[in-house]
Amino acid sequence: EAASTQALWARVEAASGAERVGTAVAVYGALRTVRSMAGRRQGLLRELEAARVEQEQVSERVMWRRRLNLALAFLPLVIIPACALGGGMSSVGYEFGTVLLVIMFLALLAFGVLLLVRLSGDSRVHKADRIRMVELPGAQHHMDQAFRSMDQDLARAGRVGSRPSGRA
Repeated sequence: EAASTQALWARVEAASGAERVGTAVAVYGALRTVRSMAGRRQGLLRELEAARVEQEQVSERVMWRRRLNLALAFLPLVIIPACALGGGMSSVGYEFGTVLLVIMFLALLAFGVLLLVRLSGDSRVHKADRIRMVELPGAQHHMDQAFRSMDQDLARAGRVGSRPSGRA
């Protein structure tokens, strides 16, 4: 904002006589618009940052859920062979069989805890997160375009205001 308003006032200072008064009136009228644009730009910048933070948080939650689902899918692959091997070997008296039974018990316990965590989650929240993962990049793209447009408008206002008048 400051650079644009300084450029506008520089044009007033460069003019003289009646042209200076007319330019000052025009600049004074444009200041509200320039300040409003600068304020909207700052608001949009805050919205962009909030959207970026939200996207990171949603992405982390979605990734955590994917890892949870992956663990739930692969833990049975540990439990079933451990049951088969550990059960058979411990009956014969092998120490290795006992280790496998402990591994099986821990895997079964982990599976139960993960399953409980998975089932206790709110499916509406999961669905909302998936939807936000799709929507946020598009919203950020539109905000980025609006931000660039505002920057171009403010730069244009600065260039227009800093041009010397056509009269000599």
